[in-house]
Amino acid sequence: MRLNFVFSKIYNEMLNKFNPSEDSWEKIKHRGELFVQEYEKKCSEIVELIPKITNRQWNKLELDVYFVSWNGPNFSKPLTLRVRKDMLLMLVVLTHELIHNIMPEKKSSIELENEINDYVEEIFKQLKIDIAAQIKIVRESSSKSQSQKNGKL
Repeated sequence: MRLNFVFSKIYNEMLNKFNPSEDSWEKIKHRGELFVQEYEKKCSEIVELIPKITNRQWNKLELDVYFVSWNGPNFSKPLTLRVRKDMLLMLVVLTHELIHNIMPEKKSSIELENEINDYVEEIFKQLKIDIAAQIKIVRESSSKSQSQKNGKL
C-alpha cells in the first residue's frame, strides 16, 4: 500500500470553520513538507510492517493522508494528521491511525486503543526508534478520548 500526502487548504479551512487554529496555511504546509522529507521512507517501512504485526491485510492500494492544523483530534477516515513541532509524535500518531484503517471492523473502545498502541510500540521497537515520550502522549490522548466518549453516552 502507498501513502499519498495531501495538502488541501480547503479541507483545512472546513475543519477550522467554527474553532480555528492560529497556524497559517504556509506554516501547515511547511511542517507537512518537512515531515514528508524526514519520514517518507520510514512511512513505507511502517506500511509494510503493519500487516505483519497485526496479522491483517490492507484492503486498498493507496491511502490519502491530509495534513491539517485544527483544535480537534487526528482521525483515520479520512486519515487526518495534525502538524506538530514534534515530527516523531506525528509519525507515531500516523502509525496509530493507519492501524485503525487496517482494523475497520473493530468498534471504538479503550481496549481497541490499547491494542493499537501496543502494535505501535512493537512497530517502533522493530524499527529501533525510541518513542517512549511520544507513546505516552498518544496513550494519554487515547484514554482521554475514550473517557469523553463514554461520558457522553
